[in-house]
Amino acid sequence: MSSVEVYSSDGRLVKKEDFRDFRNSFELDVSAWPEGLYFVKVRDTEGKLSISNFIK
Repeated sequence: MSSVEVYSSDGRLVKKEDFRDFRNSFELDVSAWPEGLYFVKVRDTEGKLSISNFIK
């Protein structure tokens, strides 16, 4: 199973999604989220962890 976790700049978990069939891309609707810096942790089916960020 793969997972995506999104954290706000203060370290609060704002979204978590688990995927049984992860296909190299996904979409999150962040339109209702406040502006700011967010960190995204993606763990693939092999357990590899990738971390990135975005500014809304």
